[in-house]
Amino acid sequence: MIINRQVWIVVADGGRANVYKNVGEIGEIKLALVRSSNQHSEHTHALGGLRKQLPANVAKLVVSEIGKDYTHMAINELQKTLMNIH
Repeated sequence: MIINRQVWIVVADGGRANVYKNVGEIGEIKLALVRSSNQHSEHTHALGGLRKQLPANVAKLVVSEIGKDYTHMAINELQKTLMNIH
């Protein structure tokens, strides 16, 4: 997957969210944690709920969605996983 420099990546489930920014060079994914949130929540379907909550001006900036839970991945594992998604 090609992720441009300075693009934000949100990894979230029903109770946890991590926001990363790609600080890597062209063709490289190197994530820097921007913000982390962890709240107790009942099991939900985070992507569908998040999609409904996004304001229209933010939703139009979303370029891709992956319907998998990557919240438990270490940052280096997440970087490798994103690089291997086509």
